[in-house]
Amino acid sequence: MNITLKCTNLDLTPALKQYVEEKVSALVRHNGELAIARVELERLKRHHSGLVFRAEITVDAPGVNFRAESLSSDMYAAIDLMVPKLVVQLEKSKDKRTAKARITRRKLKGDEI
Repeated sequence: MNITLKCTNLDLTPALKQYVEEKVSALVRHNGELAIARVELERLKRHHSGLVFRAEITVDAPGVNFRAESLSSDMYAAIDLMVPKLVVQLEKSKDKRTAKARITRRKLKGDEI
């Protein structure tokens, strides 16, 4: 999978880059057809809440795109919150594909009898 990282108002350290790559590459086990992942990391300055970190990911698969976003007071926590949101979307998509395939097989089996 091709992973593209973009940082806004933030320095990309090797440790942060490695952490993102580990988390994003683990998504392949949920859907092996994932081609491109675009990750955007941003540091926001909020008046009342201080520093807030935003992590956003967009993953392209054949015929469908998946997107997740999260905010947190720590960049690593924002990444950790973002990944499960995307996993839910990937599993839901897989369940839909599986259900459609089962329905098609049932119809074909019923027609043969």
